[in-house]
Amino acid sequence: MDKKTKSFFPYEKFRNHLKGIEEFESLSILSYGLTQQLLFKFPKKEVLAFSPPKPEKNQLSYGMGDVKAESAEMSCEWISLKECANRTGRSINEIINEASKGLIGPIQKHPETGEDIVVWPPEKRSIPPEQLPEPGKKTFKVKVSITAITTIGLDNENLDNFEQIQKTYLRSAHSIGKPEEVTDRAKEMLYRSCFLLRWTIFEEFLRNSIHELFRIHPRKLAYGNSAKKPSVSYEDIMNLSAEFTSVDSLREAIIRRQIEQSEAEGQSVHGLINLLKLKFGFYQDPYKIWYVLNGQKYESDYNSLLEIKEVRNNIVHNGGLVTDEFAKQFPNVPIRDYQIIINDTYNMKTQLIIASIAYNIAYSITRGKYQRE
Repeated sequence: MDKKTKSFFPYEKFRNHLKGIEEFESLSILSYGLTQQLLFKFPKKEVLAFSPPKPEKNQLSYGMGDVKAESAEMSCEWISLKECANRTGRSINEIINEASKGLIGPIQKHPETGEDIVVWPPEKRSIPPEQLPEPGKKTFKVKVSITAITTIGLDNENLDNFEQIQKTYLRSAHSIGKPEEVTDRAKEMLYRSCFLLRWTIFEEFLRNSIHELFRIHPRKLAYGNSAKKPSVSYEDIMNLSAEFTSVDSLREAIIRRQIEQSEAEGQSVHGLINLLKLKFGFYQDPYKIWYVLNGQKYESDYNSLLEIKEVRNNIVHNGGLVTDEFAKQFPNVPIRDYQIIINDTYNMKTQLIIASIAYNIAYSITRGKYQRE
């Protein structure tokens, strides 16, 4: 990469973020390979016999949605004397007689019917009154299960813990599935995450590039059909310029509005690129790039980035589930059981396309290959 292009700050920032993702991805892949070897070396039966240390209560973390009621059992209630007679198999006169002598616990009046009521079951009658439910109400014993997350409290720097750490890790990995399945699933999840991260930093690169160009060429804000429409009121100018004290604040606010409008009208990334093309008249189409994948050279265009955008939107909004129509429209997207799969090849391909388009834009800007006036 030439130094001039690399020195463009938005692109330099983009490359640094991209490098971080690549390092994370590479280290993760190496870890998955090592894990797979260990899973084959230590069979599931052997590892599951090991019981990892249980976390303390103060190490558990969970939210409202992680608590599930398994069962509910009535523990204490107030019942009428007639119901008490039915449950004990005795006559109502016997129950009334015992109640008058205080032999069946405290007697209260039902708040709605006014009839005499007594505590049930009998063993609850001896507990302190403040621990009883209010007259006419019940208490329940609820069994709940909690799905909590925790950090395994093992000292990784202490080599004496090596065997315990290894068994704890492998026990968790074996519980996910077969060794080969664990690695494949882990890679797919990793690639999906990195795919989404790359798209996010690409969007940010485009916004930063537009900001930088408008700072260099502020008069460009007044060009084009949209600039002829009155979209900023006097009140807006007052607020955006910090009460007429900062032209820079006003300029930054107008730039942000331009970017937001372009994202809304042009669906984010394509809207931002169109803004660059319309406002600055790039001599070279940003979408026209080339890349080499597994030794073979390919060329990219508008539709290549459109496919990546649609894959990203589908993963974010539909969880990766696709229709027959989607599969027909984008035949190059790997799909299994109507689910988008970001495999090794597709992950690498999209990385190259995004990085190459970013480079193409940065190259055009740093070389002045656009209409600056």
